Amino acid sequence: MLPRLRRTALLVAATALLLTPAPAVLAKTPETPETRSPGAEPPGGETPEPVPSPRPEQLKRFWSYHQFDGTGWIFVQQGPGDRNPRDGSVEGWRFSASENVMSAEPPSGETYPFETICAGVEPRPGMKRVGLVVDFGAAEDAFPGDAPPKPTKVVKCAVTGENATGMDLLASVVRPRIDREDYIVEINGYPAKEKDKGSAVQPQNLAPVVDAGGSSLTWILGGVGIVALLGVGAYAVARRGGGGSESKDHA
Repeated sequence: MLPRLRRTALLVAATALLLTPAPAVLAKTPETPETRSPGAEPPGGETPEPVPSPRPEQLKRFWSYHQFDGTGWIFVQQGPGDRNPRDGSVEGWRFSASENVMSAEPPSGETYPFETICAGVEPRPGMKRVGLVVDFGAAEDAFPGDAPPKPTKVVKCAVTGENATGMDLLASVVRPRIDREDYIVEINGYPAKEKDKGSAVQPQNLAPVVDAGGSSLTWILGGVGIVALLGVGAYAVARRGGGGSESKDHA
């Protein structure tokens, strides 16, 4: 009797084993590469080589054109001869050294809103008032052996005709020279290596120019030349008579 029960128990156990599903075989997935945060060392402790800064002699040195929007300077990509700045605007120029034009430095230091530059300059019919800031740049921006002139910044209020361009405005306060492509090569003889190169810009449609301190310089554009009237400053009267001439200067 006992052997029969044992055989029955073994048969039941064997049947249960046959009916039990086999355990699933889990595939080993490849490990996901570790995600590194920016700046972290790559595997093996290697650090990437830093990008070297350009050497001073590799930088480009040039005059760049900017516009003040009330809060900061904006690089102007349009040529000054193609722009017609509106009344109440502020134009800026800066000589600097940079890798490319888009990274050119704007005028440095204090910002100059229109209300400060043109304070006390009343509007005139058919004319416009535009603030001008010309920054000759820092000493490190100069060509080797050269240095920016003193003072290093010119701030004036230009009153010109309504159709005066950005180039006209610049020529109303300083002496720019341009190359054949109308790029500014030097202003007031700076940089020295570009002095007298290119051609001088002839100012157009000029009227009184007032600096930030309130002193005025009036340019009258005539048919053959430009006469400068310095407020109540010195003037000369030439009188011809007989065989000679006489000139008198008055303080």
